[in-house]
Amino acid sequence: MTRSVPKVSLMKRSGLIIGGAAANLPPLGSNGHGNDAAPAGDPQAEAGLTVPPRAHTNAGTETAELLAARQTYASLQATSEDAVVMLPVDIIDRGRFQNRIVFDRTYIEGLAENIRTDGLTSPIVVRPKDGGRYELIAGENRLEAHKLIGAKEIKANIQIIDDNKAVRLTVLDNIFHRTMTDYEIYCGLKMLLDEGAVVSKRALTNETGYSSTQIHRIMSFEKFPSEAIEILNARPGLLGATAAEKLSQLIAAGFDVAVVEALRMIEQGKLTETRAESWVKNQSSPAKQRSDRQIIFSSGKPFAKLIRESTTISIKCAAGVDAEGVEAAIYALLADKAGDGAKNE
Repeated sequence: MTRSVPKVSLMKRSGLIIGGAAANLPPLGSNGHGNDAAPAGDPQAEAGLTVPPRAHTNAGTETAELLAARQTYASLQATSEDAVVMLPVDIIDRGRFQNRIVFDRTYIEGLAENIRTDGLTSPIVVRPKDGGRYELIAGENRLEAHKLIGAKEIKANIQIIDDNKAVRLTVLDNIFHRTMTDYEIYCGLKMLLDEGAVVSKRALTNETGYSSTQIHRIMSFEKFPSEAIEILNARPGLLGATAAEKLSQLIAAGFDVAVVEALRMIEQGKLTETRAESWVKNQSSPAKQRSDRQIIFSSGKPFAKLIRESTTISIKCAAGVDAEGVEAAIYALLADKAGDGAKNE
């Protein structure tokens, strides 16, 4: 069945468009994304994850888990409701489930030259949106490379899919890509869980091919405080999953303030991620994260003592002070800070 597609020319029908078929999957070290694969000798080809997918069991073969994950990825793309077309690049919008934060411009430049020379061997994946536009599901690097060489159109596989399949395709497309940072992979795995596309962390092992140990290590980022997450959202390559796992254990022990400071120092080039754990242990302790301040009346008499230990704040009112009034004032302040989401419980 050929569907009418506005502003595009229909090229051919196909079940599996991106990556190798289930019976002919690419080996580990190849990401199975056609032109997206880093060329031999490219520095990108040498830059693996801190927690890479399970290695070869022997030369030329993959572990059963990783093979199954690639088959899952391939089966997600196989549908009777897809078509390969030429789409104008300016009607394709970035996918809302995209977990890539930062583009590797050097990689995209190399990919663009590859496409300029050999053409695009694997179409991107999109789904229709309102208003005649399309949402990108898989192939963001390929799309950016086309823009870089000034191409007006790109070969695209149009699929009619729901959000569940869209988030799985987007995240799995990125997970098998060598240029993703550990933090970006964490964002993708978290998105799979948040969207209900994967029911549990244990189920992530089947979807991705990572071992349970690797999943636990990557998900260590979820223990980081909001200040640390803000830093990593701006610099996702700042910290690998191995270092994150060690720092998350220190966060649980009450060193969250020191961990945030360590991240800032790594960002400034004053500390390496390999030394971050020892710096936090040697330079800080939960006791040093305590502040103790006295509040007094204008007459000089004590009013209250304010004590903070890590993320816990306590107030001890002096004799004769209206403690209920202080509580009401503090609640009003916090409710104002929280906005409309605050409620009295």
